Amino acid sequence: MTLDAFSDEDLTAWLDGEASGDLSQRIKAADSPALQARLAELRGGRALAESMFAEALQLAPPMPSLPVQTQRTSSGWIAGGLIGLAAGLLLAVAPMLWRSHAIEPWHQDVAAYQALYIPQTLASVPADGAADLARLSDALGRDLTGLPDVPQLEFRRAQALGFEGRVLIQIAYRGPDGVPYALCILNKSGDATDLEAQQLAGMQAASWADQNHRFLLIGGTDAQFVQNAAQQFAAAL
Repeated sequence: MTLDAFSDEDLTAWLDGEASGDLSQRIKAADSPALQARLAELRGGRALAESMFAEALQLAPPMPSLPVQTQRTSSGWIAGGLIGLAAGLLLAVAPMLWRSHAIEPWHQDVAAYQALYIPQTLASVPADGAADLARLSDALGRDLTGLPDVPQLEFRRAQALGFEGRVLIQIAYRGPDGVPYALCILNKSGDATDLEAQQLAGMQAASWADQNHRFLLIGGTDAQFVQNAAQQFAAAL
């Protein structure tokens, strides 16, 4: 069975535990890396929506006091009014939230790939990075041999990938409790951007850029740990 046999609605229902028994069996039987990557993207989209709604509630003004006469109005009218008010508040702040959480296409691909990693993925990979980093520095056009030793991040390997014809370097680390992390660098020029926290496919991430390269650190669920590590990488790179 191909991956195209399942719609986003099918996979979302399965993630929510609402899929029929037959659909659940078909999804389990079709398990593959491609399916897992697609499920990771859907999980990330759901997590982003939940985060946006939570931030919308925080940005919303206090609920105004209802006039006394509304207490004599039908409960259905009151419920409808409250729902309309909540929807209006969300629509008012949503454009700002989407701008602050803009996800670049290459971030999505990196997140889908990283979501397949488990602690055992890097456990047996020998940490012999000096030669790899020197070789990849030439491919990227940027010196990677001076990467800092970030506390609790153990270098495991570096490899050259690609995105839309551009060199994409992935540098893999094992973090606390063996959690996999990745520092990814895309060879793409553009405007410099400050470090920004993100959540991708259920993982914490931090991105930044200079005029020649884009950077993304992703892994785990500890936002402060990722932020601190990203600041050290950004200062060195």
